[in-house]
Amino acid sequence: MDNIDNVTLMAMVRSGLCVFYLTLGAGFVVLNERKEAHKYVLGILLMFLGLGMARDAISIFYPILTKPSYRRLFSLIDFTVVPLYAMFVFSLIYKKYLSFKRTAFNLLPFIFLPCLFIVWKSTIVFYCGLALPILYAIWAVPNIFLGLKKYSKAIVDNYS
Repeated sequence: MDNIDNVTLMAMVRSGLCVFYLTLGAGFVVLNERKEAHKYVLGILLMFLGLGMARDAISIFYPILTKPSYRRLFSLIDFTVVPLYAMFVFSLIYKKYLSFKRTAFNLLPFIFLPCLFIVWKSTIVFYCGLALPILYAIWAVPNIFLGLKKYSKAIVDNYS
């Protein structure tokens, strides 16, 4: 163990986490017998995190992936987890929350900005991409707390 440097050790940890997230996410998506929406979202979220870990592990061996333009693009892509986390929580609170239209409404801005950055490579697009998760969180967090309040009231009224 003395001949393993920290970079190699972190690459091994990232690779292990990558396999863990990808396997667990695929398990949630494939083995979802009851077709529960929150398990699909959780599985996609875990696979997305696993692919991010794989990208980080690979970028150690391919230094071109650490250029500022690539790092900015990867950051914009990584911000997609913000609506995925929110949709997961909303799907737990509201049974029929997820639909194709609502999912598209939540994810399209987070998919559009990285595509725009690939074409334009402007710092303005990057900073708009930095502001987008903040604006989304300003909308989502109060709605989550309001939904939790209604959800706990419904549980108390129906099951006490």
